[in-house]
Amino acid sequence: MLNNPKLTLAYRALVANSGKDNTLIDDMVDAVLLQSYLQALPRDEKAYKAIIAQAKKTLVAEAQALSKTVLSILTHYRQARELMKPQWGYYADIDAQLNRLVYAGFISATPQSTTGGKLPDIARYVEGVVVRLNKAHLDPQKDAKWQAQILPFVNQLVEKIGNKKLDKTLPDEVLDFAFLLEEYRLQVFAQGQVKVVGKVSEKRLREF
Repeated sequence: MLNNPKLTLAYRALVANSGKDNTLIDDMVDAVLLQSYLQALPRDEKAYKAIIAQAKKTLVAEAQALSKTVLSILTHYRQARELMKPQWGYYADIDAQLNRLVYAGFISATPQSTTGGKLPDIARYVEGVVVRLNKAHLDPQKDAKWQAQILPFVNQLVEKIGNKKLDKTLPDEVLDFAFLLEEYRLQVFAQGQVKVVGKVSEKRLREF
């Protein structure tokens, strides 16, 4: 569960490159508690006891689901980093994308959505990066064409957030645009291979 050796090693490698001292256990515990039980602090003893009772029923299952999602994210993140070649034209874009999505503390810092945590979406986005890289190595010219297609929207995001991470400190409107752009990336680079969620189009992106 939370002490999965594969998870621990993958997360340790991520933290080692960040200069942070986050631990996998701390990050995952914070995520489970904040997303499932402490979105609003209990106001009295009755509310506190209700949270404890609910945790006893669902905590293990939620921790297991979280472990599976995080392992998927970190596995695809490692694969992407291993596939990346600094001399290729896609490198700067993908490097910045991965840095925004996966960072020390990302498990608990990734924003919520109206239907739950965004971590399963992060898993799709990072998987999409791996798909893109595999395609790019086979046809770099096509990747360059697709890169030019998304570039105006990437530049728009950078104007809004610079090199910040996609975390809970960003305004909702900015996060909505950033995650819509991630869905658009899947539509462009991984169509038919990684699921795209929601209505995605250049028109919707231009509305922000």
